[in-house]
Formats: sequence, C-alpha cells, structure tokens
Amino acid sequence: MSKQINRQRPGDKSNRRRLAASNESIRVGDVPPVADPAPEVVPPQEEAAAAEPVAVEESEPAPADPAPQTDVTESADRATPQPEESVSPEPEPVPEVVPPQEEAAAAEPVAVEESEPAPADPAPQTDVTESAASEPVSFLGRPEEVRKAWESSVLSARNEPKKWAAYSVSLPLEMWERLEARVEADQQRYGLPSLAMSHYINTALAGLPKNPRTVGTIATEYVQALGLVPPAMRSSGTRAHHDVLERMRKLRAQLRRVARPGLLGHLQAAAVSALLDTLDEEDTRA
Repeated sequence: MSKQINRQRPGDKSNRRRLAASNESIRVGDVPPVADPAPEVVPPQEEAAAAEPVAVEESEPAPADPAPQTDVTESADRATPQPEESVSPEPEPVPEVVPPQEEAAAAEPVAVEESEPAPADPAPQTDVTESAASEPVSFLGRPEEVRKAWESSVLSARNEPKKWAAYSVSLPLEMWERLEARVEADQQRYGLPSLAMSHYINTALAGLPKNPRTVGTIATEYVQALGLVPPAMRSSGTRAHHDVLERMRKLRAQLRRVARPGLLGHLQAAAVSALLDTLDEEDTRA
C-alpha cells in the first residue's frame, strides 16, 4: 500500500514524510475508519410532501363482479380533518327601556269582558189567527175546508139538480130558527137570493165521519148534552145529494147496531149544529 502512495505522489517530499510516519502506524489487515456520508440536502417542498401521511388502501379479496375503485385522492381528502369554522358569539339583546307611564299601565289588571253567547235565532212566530184558523172547530174539519164544502154544495145544486132528491130531516125548533137566520145573512152577504137551507144541511151531513162507531159516539154525546129533557124535534122536507141520501139510509141501520135505535135524528142535529158553529167562528176571525 505504501508503494502505491509513493507512486501516486512522487516528488513531494513533505508528503512522503507524512506518509512514512503514517505507514508505521498502519498495519496490514487494519481497516481505516469510513467517514459518515454528508446528509443529503432535501428541498422544503419535497420534505413537506414526504411528511404528509399517505393513505394506503388495503387490498380486499376481489368479488365476483369488480367493485368500482375509490379515488385515493378523494379518500385522502375525506380522511384529512377539516378545520372547524369559528362561530362568533351573538351579542346579547339590549333590554328595551319602557316609559314609567306604560309600565304602570301594564302593571294594572285589565278587565276582560266576558263575551255573552250569541242569542239563538228567534223561532219564526206563527200568526195566531192563521194557526187558529187551521185547527178544526168541530168534527167536520177546519173552517176553510168547511167553507169549500159549502160552496161545492151550492154549485152542485145549481149545476147538477138531477143528482139531488127530496129528503126529510128532524131538527130541534131552535136549530131551525138558527139555520134560517144564517141563510138570510149569507143571502145578503153574497148577493145570492137562491141560497136555501138544503145547501147547509147537505154540507153538514156529507161531512160526517165514515166510521159508524165514530158517528155513534157523536150522536150519543149530543143526546147526553141535551140533559134529561131533550128539546122538541120538528121534521121538515129538504133536498140532498144522492150520495148523502145513500149514506143516511146506511147509517140508520149502523147506529142501531153500534149504539141504539132512534139516534139518526140526533146525529143530523149534531152535524148541522157543528156546521153553524164553524161558519160563525170563521166570521169572527175574518
């Protein structure tokens, strides 16, 4: 090794002396110490890039159908924690200054007016006269119905005289007088001098109920109202419609069966009395 050193640097005496002294200390087989290599200078950009952690995706067993691969950059962005936004505290509201007058008014109790329930709609008031007129005064029916039946009898006797026939009726004497006064009053009221008692008697007998037991009750009550001494009856000839005459023949036998004999005359008197009462009541309401 000393030969090589001398060969490399000939002519340099000073070097030779240094080498000679150093050769003495160096022995064969010794290994000179190796100097540590100088550290490599790394630029700051590369050092910062090397310092960032790199997310290494773990390899999973591949399924039958290949799953779409996730971008490493996107996963790294998700893994990197984002800095939280700083939230500035909201300012506290400034208390509103209330004037003393308003504060005193607010402190005073306010009287709450209780709302009364709205009154219900008033029920429609029915005219007393109209409601009373619709009520039947007797078993013959309501006054307007009796008036229409009387007018029909008058027209039937005038226009259909062949359907009318002679008939005998028994009424109390006072009943005949009352009936005659009514006929004379209506003759003047309507200007019909042809009005006769037969028109009223036909209307009364035609308006009797159809049930024999009902008419039997009417005749019995009428006789009982007369008291122990019934008024004397008087028979008089008149005329009536064929339908009314047929009904009177049947009633004679029916009254004998459901009540007692001799009630037909009292039944006819009760019918005429009810007719006159209804017409008089209608006159007072008109």
